[in-house]
Amino acid sequence: MLEGIKSDVAVVLNKTVGAFNRFINYNRKGASLLDIFPRMGYGEILKPGSVQSMLDSFTGWVYDCVDVRSTKVASTRQRVYKPTEYEEKLIKKHPFYDLMRRPNSYLSEYEFKYLLQAYLDICGSAYIYVNRNNFNRPAALEFLLPQNTNKIKRDGKTIYTYTGTGEYREFTEDEIIHIKYPNPSNPLQGLSPMVAARMPINLIYYMEQYLLSLMTNRARPDLLFTTEQDISEAEAKRASIAWRKAHGGIDKAGGTAFMGKGLKIQTVSLSPTDVQFLESKKQAFKEISAAYKVPVWKLGETEGVNKSSSHELELSFQRDTISPLLKIRDMYMTNEIISLYDKSLIVKSDNVIPVDIEFERQQEEMDFKHGAIEINEIRKKRGRKPKPYGDGVYMPFNFVKVDGSGIVKPPSIAQGTQPKKIIYNYETGNCEIEYWNHDDRLSEGESLKAMPTNKFKEMKQKHLEMHLKRLGKNEKLMISKLQTFFSKQEKQVLKNLRKLGKDYKDTEVYLPSQQIENEEILLFMIPLVTMYVVEGGETLIEDFGLGIPFDGSSPYVKQFYKNREKLIKDINNTTFNKLKLSLNEGINNGETMKELAGRVETIFGEAKGPRAMKIARTESNTALNYGHHEAMRQANIERHEWIAAHGPDMRDTHEMNEMEGCIPREQAFGGTGEVSPGEPNCQCEEIPCLEDFGK
Repeated sequence: MLEGIKSDVAVVLNKTVGAFNRFINYNRKGASLLDIFPRMGYGEILKPGSVQSMLDSFTGWVYDCVDVRSTKVASTRQRVYKPTEYEEKLIKKHPFYDLMRRPNSYLSEYEFKYLLQAYLDICGSAYIYVNRNNFNRPAALEFLLPQNTNKIKRDGKTIYTYTGTGEYREFTEDEIIHIKYPNPSNPLQGLSPMVAARMPINLIYYMEQYLLSLMTNRARPDLLFTTEQDISEAEAKRASIAWRKAHGGIDKAGGTAFMGKGLKIQTVSLSPTDVQFLESKKQAFKEISAAYKVPVWKLGETEGVNKSSSHELELSFQRDTISPLLKIRDMYMTNEIISLYDKSLIVKSDNVIPVDIEFERQQEEMDFKHGAIEINEIRKKRGRKPKPYGDGVYMPFNFVKVDGSGIVKPPSIAQGTQPKKIIYNYETGNCEIEYWNHDDRLSEGESLKAMPTNKFKEMKQKHLEMHLKRLGKNEKLMISKLQTFFSKQEKQVLKNLRKLGKDYKDTEVYLPSQQIENEEILLFMIPLVTMYVVEGGETLIEDFGLGIPFDGSSPYVKQFYKNREKLIKDINNTTFNKLKLSLNEGINNGETMKELAGRVETIFGEAKGPRAMKIARTESNTALNYGHHEAMRQANIERHEWIAAHGPDMRDTHEMNEMEGCIPREQAFGGTGEVSPGEPNCQCEEIPCLEDFGK
């Protein structure tokens, strides 16, 4: 690297990094940033386009926000992967790891990653000089100070100019990695989050200047003595000394004073303006934290946060703030660093999003139940020692164990053959498998009796009971997710209502962004629907012993998810329409803020109660039954039938579907016109035609 730039950067960073980390680790609230970034005066006002003023504004609440983001990003490990057709293979040893452990002679890995994120958050850009060896591989990574660096276009080429240590130097595009946030006004330069917080940052600066001036140039006494008589300066001084002598000190508090010469005493307190500016400063702090997407509870303001909500809050912060920052870092490291070694490799940071414990538990249970994971894999994940019985997986056919050589199948199933039909003997409880070359698979003289009508009823009831049990479990998980989602929306609407007042005729201003809310609900609903479709398909295959794997990636399943996305988005449409109509009615009636808030709480009370139950039941049952139908399609089962969930609320059309009996698989039932149960609040089940399994 050029000695002048290395010296310039090293001098500044060597002075700051040590204090910087000591400040972070040991004295975060007590130290002054004046010790870290020496400068003339108290500071400068944040000016648009001025990188130096951005660095000067790196103090107070801005520092806290940047520190939270940079600390988390710097603490997250990056790994190298080799993408293959089925997975991303982890590369455990690679020169990239060595480079990051010691990027240069004066920064550690943590310091480098911290400063990289800090430069991005403060200036919107970070400039890294790549010092390459004779093999064109990175030998060192060194920062250029952003306030001394400029990016320009000259003759169609990108040039980086650097002014430091009294010298002017230029670098080509290949020598510099310019990591930046997108900037709509100037694509060549990055855009700092400070731009969004410019007004509150400047406001706090002026407030602190005012307070400093108040304490130095405009000092005021606590007590003021007044009299209508003329007194000399000497008399006033003697009286002041006598007063302090008589009443000064903690041991003389609460004493009695007698005033002579018509003296009167009054206290001097802060004016309402002096008190009001403290509240304005607090609001400015919140706006700065919003610009950096750092919730105030991460900065020590824990009011309203409890144990039950902390998980969801942490999930939101890691997902919406930290995870995107890591993706930006990974993208540049992949394109600019790891590609110099091998263009087929990628860099990915560890996942920082907290795991949904209940969702993971259900997924783990399904994986084990259907042979996707071993017992010892689960034990290893939980930090427990392996067990002798933990190797191999368990599959259907009454959970027959699988060893290292393949599935241990019942003697009647020949390796390498495909079943044509599964035939149940409902009197003995056993089944026989008819293969395509079935003549040498069935025992001589073997016959099966048709199942009596009452046996069909018993079997249908048994299937429905198992279906309702699965449905109830799935409903419970989806309801909890929906209630959390609706609660978040309710808080946002009430907050907007308090902030904006009731003067807006267009009630849409009180609602959150519908586009964002649609993305939020799809983020947790589609994975649940996906899990339930797979569960429905795999459990039907298991219950009927179809002996095939369920393909959850078929085009039919993908189309089902696409159709559900549209319907799931309608959940927000319904909520928003109800809110707009109700608030508009209340505002036109001249209702108070309390009454308007009551309208909002009523709508979301219904949403978190009976409406959440209806949505959860509808989506869960539709997904399970579609899994049933898709499994039948994949197993070439020709006919299906409807099992109605009998009860006081059962629709007549659903009973008609059941009475219709067995019909072709893709034919809709006459009662509802559905191929598979999917109406609101329906608990009915679609299964293969039992008669075909009893012949």
